[in-house]
Amino acid sequence: MKYGSEFGKYHPFVNLIYFLSVIGISIFIMHPVFLCISFAGAFIYSVLLNGPQALKFNLLFLLPMMLAVMLINPLFVHEGATILTYFYNGNPLTLESIIYGAASSFMLVSVIMWFSCYNAVMTSDKFIYIFGRI
Repeated sequence: MKYGSEFGKYHPFVNLIYFLSVIGISIFIMHPVFLCISFAGAFIYSVLLNGPQALKFNLLFLLPMMLAVMLINPLFVHEGATILTYFYNGNPLTLESIIYGAASSFMLVSVIMWFSCYNAVMTSDKFIYIFGRI
């Protein structure tokens, strides 16, 4: 029996509210502490729910995507006060763009992991139970 499957036994509305809350917090609050907590919680819960397959997916797909977002963001975002150097085309590389790239990559990967957890817990019959009458 999986550890995370116990939460799936709760009422579907409780599951839906939980996932809407954690995904909403992950998307709209860009504070580094909240992003790290969301990332760690999503990583641990996805591994508990989906086992080694989730660990493989997180390390082989999401980690490189996270690094790519961190590296690509400073190429396109040039706003910031702390200029570290200039690119060959004259655009500045700023500390703020690097930090924002790191924060946005944590947010993106956390949301993807939370949706994988949502997909494992909220089956289609639970979704229809909640929204079937609408």
